[in-house]
This record gives sequence, C-alpha cells and structure tokens, in this order.
Amino acid sequence: MRSFNTYPLYKETKTNNGKDRSDVKLYNLRKRYHTKALIEQFGPYRFFITLSFNLELSRRKAHEYGEKFARRLIKKIVHKRWQSKGLLPLTGIVIFETADVIRNSTRKNGGWHLHFLVHDYPSLPKDDKQALKVMTDAYWTSAERLWLRGVKRKKRKPMDMQLVTKTRVRLENGDGDIKKAKQKAKEEDRKKVQLVTDLKGLCEYLSKEAWKPEWDWVDRFLYLGSQGIQSEPDQNPAQKLVSLPRVKPLELFPVPPSG
Repeated sequence: MRSFNTYPLYKETKTNNGKDRSDVKLYNLRKRYHTKALIEQFGPYRFFITLSFNLELSRRKAHEYGEKFARRLIKKIVHKRWQSKGLLPLTGIVIFETADVIRNSTRKNGGWHLHFLVHDYPSLPKDDKQALKVMTDAYWTSAERLWLRGVKRKKRKPMDMQLVTKTRVRLENGDGDIKKAKQKAKEEDRKKVQLVTDLKGLCEYLSKEAWKPEWDWVDRFLYLGSQGIQSEPDQNPAQKLVSLPRVKPLELFPVPPSG
C-alpha cells in the first residue's frame, strides 16, 4: 500500500467565494485509504456481522439499539456474568452506515445499520461450521429481542414493533415457487453472520463511504468491547489493538506545499 503522503494533490479548485478546497478533497481521498488500513491493522477477524433494522432509525437510535445488541451478544458468547468472573469480552470494530432512501421517505439519507468485524474468542469451537452456528444462534437470540416501543402510526394507535426479524417468504404476484422463495429468504438470513475469508474485500466494502465529506470517524468508526459499542478499544494484552487518532484533518494528513 502506498504511503498516504504520496498521493498527488488535486488541482486547485475555487469555490464561489474564492476559497481553495484542494486540501479538503485530498483529505477525503486519503481518509478512505486510512480507514482501510486501520480496519486491516485491527485484524485478524473471524466473523462479519450485519445488524439492520425493519424501520428507518436515526443515528442516535441505531447506536442505542446496536449497543444493546452488542452487550447481549457478548453475554451469549462469553458468559452471562462475564465481568464478575473476570473474563474478557468480545472485541472488534463497528462501522455505521446509511442505507438507500426508501420510496416516499422524507429523509435525506436512509436508515442506519451496523457492520461488526469480530475477533475470534477462545471459548468458540475451532471448527468453522460449528463456530458459525454458535455465533448465528447468539445473533438471532440477541437481535430478535430488540423492540421499539410506542411507534406512532397514521390514524392508528401506537404499537410496539420488533426491529430485527428473519426475512419473510414472499411470492411475487401471488404465485411462484415456494421452495425457491424459502431458499432465498434463508440465504438473506445467512448473510447476517459470515466467516471472514476475504479481509481485503471487506476493507474495500466497509470503507466505501469514507470518501464522503459527511463521513466522520467519531460517528462511523467505533469499537466492540466491554461497554458494547465504544469510542476506544479495550486494552487487551492478548491482542495488539490500535486506537483511532482523534485529530484534525490537516494534522492527520499534512498537505505538502505546492511547487
């Protein structure tokens, strides 16, 4: 991988008020490469987990329910009272992403969802198929307990809604092959928990939004640890953990003088 400082500067561009924005464009470009490098450096990972919701949640709500899910997942995999027993939690990274805007939505961006890259844990089976089954069972047990209370509906009474459910079997136009529809639904559910086999491909996928100006590490790049979802990694002596630099753009990526 090339050094971040070797990427050429963009040509100077002027905004309407005459301010030079070349440094901002360069920062956004390098931000994605730096994100990919951090994800790869924090590995190796064993599981790739996606937590998406049935409703369009705000960033704050997605963080709240994602944190509940993470704490329950740790209890399922490690132990219900892992802290009092002096056990280490699951560790990894958490990436927040926005989905596509659904039809008739009033939001500028779609609802939020979360991606988890989870490290291996000593109590998990060594066999990949068995470990995947254990993690998948823990995922659904933790995720299906997420409910949003008192959801307002048009001309109807508020009701409680389950935020995460398994894919429903749907037949187009009232006909079709029920077996194929069930198989498709199962395949969609399998994508929620996967083994990590191509880390570089995942780094590309998880950093795909990092070039956008509104993408900010403080909101998007977090850690899985003892608090569930947290801004800094746990200091686990068994792993070499990296901490994301909380600095200003030009301190992280200094722009060399032109000419």
